[in-house]
Amino acid sequence: MDFWRQVDQYCERTDASFWSEPINFLTNLAFLIAAFMIWRQIRQRHLSHDPVLRTLTVFLFLIGVGSGIFHSVATVWAEFADVLPISIFVLVFLYFWPRQIIGLSLAKNWLVFLSFFVCSGLMMALFSGIDVGGSQGYFGVILYLIAFAIHQKWKRPNSGTAWLAIAALVFAVSLFFRTIDLWICNFLPLGTHFIWHCLNAVVCYLSVYALLEAKEFQQQSS
Repeated sequence: MDFWRQVDQYCERTDASFWSEPINFLTNLAFLIAAFMIWRQIRQRHLSHDPVLRTLTVFLFLIGVGSGIFHSVATVWAEFADVLPISIFVLVFLYFWPRQIIGLSLAKNWLVFLSFFVCSGLMMALFSGIDVGGSQGYFGVILYLIAFAIHQKWKRPNSGTAWLAIAALVFAVSLFFRTIDLWICNFLPLGTHFIWHCLNAVVCYLSVYALLEAKEFQQQSS
């Protein structure tokens, strides 16, 4: 694999220069702002000792850094820097929500966690014949956010349910704008990928905030 090969995947990029995607680059600040805001919330609620919340906050920051690198140098290695932080963020969240908030046993938690990969694989196979710009890899995340929100509404309606449901809704809208980016280049040369950045930063913030509220609820109830 040629890690230095140039990648051109978005409407805004017109050449291989560093500043060919200024809006896509600058909107990654939304992730850095979200990381700062959620860290303030964690400290104010005296949960800065929590390793899961700390890890998610760090990777929320790294999502902005990695995506910023990719939308500037636009190479294969930079694409890895873009994909890895968001992948780790998603996997950490999907593993620890059922384990710590739902309270599943270790064995059941691993079954739920591994089922996510099965679900994602099915989504990718189902939409393999449709050009959705690689967004099918995220469809499973929406389903699991909705499932967690429904369970939380059923079991503990006052502990982060609304924020998780809103996160799922915003993520669906965010994916829509990510998907149509290359479809509308002839009508909107700027594309819509920058909207994905802004909305996805909101999704990440709301997801961690929902986890924070659920953990705080557990502490108060214990």
